[in-house]
Amino acid sequence: MLRQTLTYAILIGIACIMALSLSINTSLALTGDEILKKVDQTANAPKDRVATLKMVLVDKNGEKKERE
Repeated sequence: MLRQTLTYAILIGIACIMALSLSINTSLALTGDEILKKVDQTANAPKDRVATLKMVLVDKNGEKKERE
């Protein structure tokens, strides 16, 4: 009797843990609306940012040319 009760308790505990883990995973997933909001934020990001890059080209003789 005690063994059967313990077995049921373990099975119920495992079922609860599995149900909880499934609900946590679905709550972390992005919805379609959230994805579209992130795309809009990226597409409409500030256009006043500037980046300057420097490229150094080295030929097979070791001569370097810099481009900005």
